[in-house]
This record gives sequence, C-alpha cells and structure tokens, in this order.
Amino acid sequence: MSTPREAKRPKRFRPLKVFATKSSGAWTENQLWLATPENAKLIEGQIAAGFTPNSAYDLANFGGKTVANLTVQAIYVASNDNNWDASDSNSIDEALAKVFTDWRLTTVVSQYFTQPITTKFLPSTSLTNNLDTYQQTDVENLVTTLHQNGGIAGDFPNTVFCFLLAPGIRLYDSSGDDSYNGLGGYHGSVDVTGTTGTGTDRVYYAVGVYSQQISSTTTNGIVVFNQSWKNVVATFYHEINEMRTDADVELATSTTANVLGWYSSAYGEIGDIPIEEAGSDLAEVILNVNLADGSGTAPVQLLYSNMDQGPSLGLDNGALLREADGAIWVVFGGGRFAVPDMPTLDRLYGGKPIIGVATGGVNGIPTIPVDGTLLGEENGATWVIFGGARFPVRDPATLARLYGGKPISQLWNGGPETLPAIPVDGTYLREESGIQVYVIQQGHKVPAQPPYLGPVDILWDGALAQIPS
Repeated sequence: MSTPREAKRPKRFRPLKVFATKSSGAWTENQLWLATPENAKLIEGQIAAGFTPNSAYDLANFGGKTVANLTVQAIYVASNDNNWDASDSNSIDEALAKVFTDWRLTTVVSQYFTQPITTKFLPSTSLTNNLDTYQQTDVENLVTTLHQNGGIAGDFPNTVFCFLLAPGIRLYDSSGDDSYNGLGGYHGSVDVTGTTGTGTDRVYYAVGVYSQQISSTTTNGIVVFNQSWKNVVATFYHEINEMRTDADVELATSTTANVLGWYSSAYGEIGDIPIEEAGSDLAEVILNVNLADGSGTAPVQLLYSNMDQGPSLGLDNGALLREADGAIWVVFGGGRFAVPDMPTLDRLYGGKPIIGVATGGVNGIPTIPVDGTLLGEENGATWVIFGGARFPVRDPATLARLYGGKPISQLWNGGPETLPAIPVDGTYLREESGIQVYVIQQGHKVPAQPPYLGPVDILWDGALAQIPS
C-alpha cells in the first residue's frame, strides 16, 4: 500500500500541479507560498546548471523527470448515480488523439526536449465506483487498487493514467480545495509495491471533473465551452502535458526542488502560466484551435512557450529558427530543414522574422515532416511525404487530382532529398487505380490484408516502384 505523499511534505510547500482558476483556493495558496522571498529563492537556487529564465514567466529546467515518449490511457469513472454518455466519451477520445498528434501544437511542448516527442493512446476503459465525491486519497487508493488487481499495467515510468470523472462527481485535492470552487483537475503519482511483490512502481495519474454548470449558483470544474466534453479535453490537455514536462512535481519539497522538471519559479507549470496571464478571461487560452492538417478544430488550453514567451498555438508553417551557434532552420509540416546558406535564406525567406533559440534548442523538432506534407523545389519539382518518405509527384495533373488545394511548402533545390526514400515500417500504401494495399516491413512493401492497423495513403500509379518488394 502506498502512503499519501501529502503527509510526507510540509504543507506550506505546494508546487502548482492543478488545473484551477485564479479565484480558487489552490491557486491562491500557491501564489502566497511563492510570494515569500525565501521560498522563491529555494526554487531559483536549484535550477539545473546552464539554465536561466529569460523572462519573468519562462519555464526553467530543474533537472527532474520528463517523458519524451508518453503513453496515455483514459479511464472513464462512473458512480452509482453518475454515468458517462457514450457520445461524450467518444468525442473526448477523438479530440485528445487529434490534439496530441497535431504537429503545430506539439512544437510548443517539443521545445523543452532534446529529442522529438511521441504520444501513444491506449484504448480507453471504464469503471464504476460508489463514490460521488473524490478526495485525493480516494484517487490514489483507486490507482493502488487498480495496480494491484491488474486493472492498469504497462510501462509505468512513461505512462499517465487519466481518470475522467463522470458528470456530477465532485473532486477535492489534498489541501481541501474542490471542483465547486475553481478546481478542474490535477496530476500526481503513487508509489506502490511492484507487481512481482518486490520493488516499487511509481504510477503517474491525472484526474479531472466533467466541467459543467450544475445550477444557477453551482459550477463543477472550469466551464468555458457550452459543450462540457470540450471542457474535459482542455483539462486533460493541460494535465497530460504538465505530467510530461514535470512528472514528479508532487515529490518536491522546499529542499528538494531538483525533482521538478520544467517549472516557473513564479507561476508554476506549462499549463498554469497561461491561466495566470488570462486572468478572468479564460476564453483567451481555453479555445477551439484550427488543426494543422486542415481537418477542423479541437478544444485545448494553450500552453506556455519559452520561444514565444506567452501562451502559444505553436510554430507557424514556415517558421524560421536560429540557434545560438548560427544554424538556421525552416519548419514545414512539423519537420525542420537546415537552410544551407544566407543567399538561400534571403532568396526564399527574406524579411521573415527569425526566432532565436539556444544551441540544440531545435532538437525536439523532428527532421521529417508529417504525412501528407507537400514540398516544392525552386526548379518546380514537388514531393509528397508518406510514412516519413519522399515521393516525387509525377506531374501537375497528378498533384491537382490527388492533393489539390493543399499548400506547397517552398524549399531550395535538393532540400527534400535529405528525407528517406523508403517509408517506415507499418506504413500502408496503395496506388490510386489498384486495390492491393501494401504494408512496409523491414524496408520492403508486402501485400496486406484487412483489417489494416493504420490509415492507407494513396499514391499515383507507379509510385511504389521506388520501394523494393
């Protein structure tokens, strides 16, 4: 059995790990703690070597745990009196999958990593408990019980289990603040005995309420959207990204701030700062955003970007980044390309603003754009990306027929040739007039049969000839 961590750390120290309005007790308590100079100095004095905040809001790296390759599982929690509607849970699952694969939103978070980041969603599950009110101890006891009976399993150090409480369920945190008074959710961890009976598994969790107006005088959670499921997506977008960038925040004490990951000594975690900046107008940072692939919109809470020094939608297509060592990159489709020389920069991108970053500050951005990205060379050649590989579009008619209306990102001659010619394993492809679908296995195309385990991308006839059988 785990021991609730709150009993182990001084009550006066409370790094912010919650999704809460500025009027909530959770937010007020955190700001009072940080307002004390000796407390703030404890945090500032333990920033990892080489990291210095560039502004009052900027996140700094304290050296604690972060998770580049994250697995997420949503667990829908009902009670005897409160249940989930299938349409809500389906909408939440779909929206979370979209926002965590959106390349533009991902660039807000990837800047805090030295390698590209990935997010994998396990199939969501559900459970029924007899509680209509959850204290933090109830949440952590539930985590422990599920771990012990095999209800949750997997790569615990790199997984966050998200407990989505059904409509009407009220949530408290360890200090007594609750969802009827501005609390939307929080994240934490529980140390439990390993499944083999020896050792300890640290299980990471996030929990949040179904934010809705319950009555004319009572609000549960944080309500911005009229459709409550959208409020839930915003809550968990906040919490999952905070867990990823600051996994062990709950373990921090006034003398062990080095367990913090990316954290602002003044305003908390990556999701907290935009709430502070928005003040009473949360709709400025909790909103529907246009997805980078043009497929529509999805609800999120904007996160804080050190690059932009404010709540950010992420890098624009065509954004220019300059490392401190002078290297210049252009970002298209979420992938970065090294601009070869100053004449090329001036010729293709002259007059565009360039964002300065530290040397290595681009390493979290992949070197390969997302599938479906169109890249053009100055000589008129056009390439499409599928499975991380480049395919030369045969002619303008093919371009218009298969990919008409999609923007073409301008590179220099030879720019796309830095990309591989063979897609990654697991890519499904078909030529437009054929019915045979192929899957890439060990660098070869192999006939595949349904059901397919991913989307099937369509190329023109003859395009697959570049991939060996």
